[in-house]
Amino acid sequence: MASCNRCRAFCGLVFLIFLVQTTSSTCFHATSGTTTGGSKAGTATVSTNRSCSTGAPARRATRVSTSSAGGNLHYPTVTCMGAAACTVQNAYGAWPERGQCRAAMAVFPTTEQEVIEAVARAAQRGQSIKVVTATGHSRPRWACPRGNEGLIISTQNLNRRIDVDQNALRVTVDSGVQVRQLIDTLARAGLALTHSPYLDAMTVGGLLSTGSHGSSLVGKGPAVHEYVQSMRLVVPASAKQGFARVVKLEGGQPDQQLLFQAAKVSLGLLGVMSQVTLAVEPQFKRAIEKEISSDDALEERILEVGKAYDFGDVLWLPSMHRMVVSKEWRLPCHTPGNEINAYVAFQPTHFLIKSILRTLGS
Repeated sequence: MASCNRCRAFCGLVFLIFLVQTTSSTCFHATSGTTTGGSKAGTATVSTNRSCSTGAPARRATRVSTSSAGGNLHYPTVTCMGAAACTVQNAYGAWPERGQCRAAMAVFPTTEQEVIEAVARAAQRGQSIKVVTATGHSRPRWACPRGNEGLIISTQNLNRRIDVDQNALRVTVDSGVQVRQLIDTLARAGLALTHSPYLDAMTVGGLLSTGSHGSSLVGKGPAVHEYVQSMRLVVPASAKQGFARVVKLEGGQPDQQLLFQAAKVSLGLLGVMSQVTLAVEPQFKRAIEKEISSDDALEERILEVGKAYDFGDVLWLPSMHRMVVSKEWRLPCHTPGNEINAYVAFQPTHFLIKSILRTLGS
């Protein structure tokens, strides 16, 4: 019995998050909480520290670009002895299999042309190719080439392009751009991603390739790949084609639909994603209402929240037989408020603390 109680107490400390909170570029507002029927509830409108403008942004045919790199709190994903004998590591310090992940060579392209050249050289040599990001959040060894003689292409420096088209409500980015870079740039243009994963250290190419998502069943749903309009892949080719070529995929082309859908969540198996165009929307605030209740109808409540609200999550505390339900919806940017009930990672915490919280998902 004591062992069982310890197990349940431990489980109570582990917040089982069924629906992951998003960090689309939004801004703060909050009201105080209320208590009803023994369950404490509060309503707030929150965001990241990317503050909204005072009103809806004017639509202009302006293009905003950036070349700044996002921060990286992790060890280097790829380390090499000179130009060869490379080791690939993930953000967690070890692979589940506990073995080493090695490659013969690694390249760090800064442009699509450099990606083409790297793929062509590898194809000519018959090398296995794998792509890794600057942060390496994947736990499985998907980034490991066959044997020890493969080529690693890191998108660490493929992060210079973020072109925002405010008129068309879209953004074109290099695949190595981190989510935090993208959110910050969109915020300066008065725009936001419709959904994004909570971990803002992920790259655009990484989150798309693994099907990362936000938290809703409304509309197209929370998966970021549902908002991809087009993408460019660098793939191996014949000698006549120079051993590498660029495949351009458009969401509106009927003859490309099967390949387009597969490429959006490809686990990196269809080629090197070089650029992506995403649909965006005007910046917004989020209202949040929190409810603490019994976990008797846990499964039904998860579906209710997912279908009824723009965002949300359910935190299950099994040892207490309770759940904390967060119901969230969009509001205009000019909505007033003072973030009283905002989650700590969304509050104006010291930058370093906030970066650690959001990078590690704490």
